Amino acid sequence: MGARLNYSECLSLLHDLVDLAPRDLVVRGGEISWGASRVVLSRLFPEIQTDLKTYLDELPEEPPDYVVVLMRAGTASLGFFVEGELEAHKVIRKYMVRKSQGRMQIAYLNAKGKSRAGSRVRLRESVEFFEEINAKLTDWFEEFGDPGIIFHSCPVRLKSYWFGSKVEPPFTSEDERLVHIPHHVHQPDHEELLRVNDLISLSETLDSEE
Repeated sequence: MGARLNYSECLSLLHDLVDLAPRDLVVRGGEISWGASRVVLSRLFPEIQTDLKTYLDELPEEPPDYVVVLMRAGTASLGFFVEGELEAHKVIRKYMVRKSQGRMQIAYLNAKGKSRAGSRVRLRESVEFFEEINAKLTDWFEEFGDPGIIFHSCPVRLKSYWFGSKVEPPFTSEDERLVHIPHHVHQPDHEELLRVNDLISLSETLDSEE
């Protein structure tokens, strides 16, 4: 059975591998194998493009600060992590989708160009949804400093509204720190934020047959 390792535990394992220097050690990007074992590095580690010793000499002892943004229509869960610990978090909920329609009001307007009085609440809250997300991220960037990584899970149809909001995020859509979360994300809330954080921040050791 494998094990999940936090940043410091994985760093210790990598130093042990350098000291032991197994002859069959193979390094490929974010994965290291030797004998019947291998370790898959978390997204907090940059890809290895040198020998392992040189890589470790250049690697910081603490993980980079990072942001996690989980977004679905009407619900977002945000977290700012400092040295691997959740420093601040926020869940944002807005009434954006009419259940019988299943479509965001802001997208409906773009297609139809009209809004009935009963839909104005959804339209207002749709606008506020992205503004509130970006305002909170801006506050955190000012309070904690710029993070090294911006992890995000955002449906394609929401991205243009996120980055096109009148309240802009503290980064652009082309920012090199943006990293898509390659895992299925359930309805964003505090528990889901913690679950997803484990998936992206913990490295994993595996046996060759796993």
